Amino acid sequence: MATEREQGLAALQQGNANAAVPLLEQAVQNDPSDFQAHLILGAAYAQVNRANDAVNILTQAVHLEPANAQARYNLGIALQKAGWTNEAATAFEQALTLQPDYAQAKQALDFVRPPQVNQAQVPTTQLSPQQAPPSYQPQSSAPQQYTPVAPQQGYAPPQNPYAPPQQGYGQAPQQPYSAAPAYASLTVDSEKNRKGLLMYAYGGYGMIVMFILTIVGGIALFGSPETLATVSKGSTLITTILGIVMGVGMIQAHKASGVQQIGTAGWILLLERVVSIVTTLTMATPPPVRNASMRAFSPEQIAAAGALGVVGIISAVAMFVSLYLTCTGFLQLSMGLNNSFAEEQATRALKAFKTSGYCLLGGFGGAILGVFAPPLLILAGLVMLIGGFGFLICWVRTLMTASMLANS
Repeated sequence: MATEREQGLAALQQGNANAAVPLLEQAVQNDPSDFQAHLILGAAYAQVNRANDAVNILTQAVHLEPANAQARYNLGIALQKAGWTNEAATAFEQALTLQPDYAQAKQALDFVRPPQVNQAQVPTTQLSPQQAPPSYQPQSSAPQQYTPVAPQQGYAPPQNPYAPPQQGYGQAPQQPYSAAPAYASLTVDSEKNRKGLLMYAYGGYGMIVMFILTIVGGIALFGSPETLATVSKGSTLITTILGIVMGVGMIQAHKASGVQQIGTAGWILLLERVVSIVTTLTMATPPPVRNASMRAFSPEQIAAAGALGVVGIISAVAMFVSLYLTCTGFLQLSMGLNNSFAEEQATRALKAFKTSGYCLLGGFGGAILGVFAPPLLILAGLVMLIGGFGFLICWVRTLMTASMLANS
């Protein structure tokens, strides 16, 4: 048996918005966390010219998924139709921030804020919430049937119920809101979120300190290989413990905010660090060389070297994936908390990550080609060095973002 949401969507696709509205309202009442039901109901409200209701329900949709570009675009359309042009422009801008190639959002932004307007005179600050998102009060009985209302002149009903039309954005209602509707924000356990983010930030800063101390110690103890090996082992154990603290902090921040990318990144980081510490403890003492004069290696040494190589590759991939999820998760969290400073840092971190990724991929490709053209090895090494530096910048920016978000 089809659910109310599916029945409402089918009615909307058949052009019967008035029949779709009560079905979709019932779907939202049955499951207030159903993002798709909210999104479709917003489109249905738009078709029956209930602009204010569309703003309310789409604000709740953005509240459910702050990083969904389409929800912010649909909210912008509803805001524009309800007469809130500046707020609509902000919603379109945020949709483009989340999805830069969103053609409909760009077209809608140009409609409400034409390109020929002097941008220096147009406010560009983000819309800040003046109050909590509009509360949704479930009805105690089945929704009433609504009388069909003819669309306003100039509004073309959307062909796709998930997105408003590409043209004909409609006219402002006769009685707009008495105050601008509140914009969406995340519901966050502030104290737990703060502790988790600080665990991630302080653990990362501690790892940076350990890396610096390890480099300095390596230079100072270069002539004492045994002491250097002991210091290196101790440093690895400490940085591994700090990495575990960072992973636990990410998981706690996910539980506090509900941002999935942060939790996934935390689990990946946690597992990668556990594997690292196990590897360090089990492979700390290399097997003896069978024939030192001929530099021949025993099967045990070859196996150990191979295992370390595999673990190293897995660890690198895990760290790369974890960092990407951290960037995207922090970007979503900063937008949900309306923290523009953290959002800027997260955006820069994501750009640094992409640059780093391109450089590392190019460096690996150059290293492979270097087998046939040795001069390319030098170029590949330089490109990979740039990629590694970009990776470090990205990581430091995530630490800065976490510190900013902890104070939100």
